[in-house]
Amino acid sequence: MPMAFTPRYTISSAMALSLGEIERARQAISDLPITARILTSLRDTARIASTHYSTAIEGNMLSAEEVRAVIAQREHFPNRAKDEQEVQNYYQALNYVEQLANGKEALSEKTIQTIHGIAYNGRKRPSPYRDDQNVIRNGKLVVYIPPKDKDVAALMKGLVEWFNLGV
Repeated sequence: MPMAFTPRYTISSAMALSLGEIERARQAISDLPITARILTSLRDTARIASTHYSTAIEGNMLSAEEVRAVIAQREHFPNRAKDEQEVQNYYQALNYVEQLANGKEALSEKTIQTIHGIAYNGRKRPSPYRDDQNVIRNGKLVVYIPPKDKDVAALMKGLVEWFNLGV
């Protein structure tokens, strides 16, 4: 039986204020006459920043400028081939997500596994869910222990069902 995905969060006063500020900024930006060129530039900048910070969480040691250079294929860094490949794969996965977002297809587990396949190994093929326990660290300190591997498939099924019902 699938595990229902129930997001757990609390909106604090500070968070509500921040969300209000974000909404005001979003509205101010959406009121501006933004050309296609500016919009493309904003998307590229956001994608590069997301690539840098998301791969850094996983231990990638490339700086933001190095990530930008790798994505632009301007530069290679000695002894950093693994980091470069990780950045290229993640960036490619973000491009794929944007293509999906522009389509009308419902989210599926296969889609999520395909995104993972691109991010993890650069192939546009579904990648299986993990089969071992992992942790998220900040240096040597464990800061997050994700669900057990045996629970991942059911949780992902619940997430997809929740997403498709509510979005």
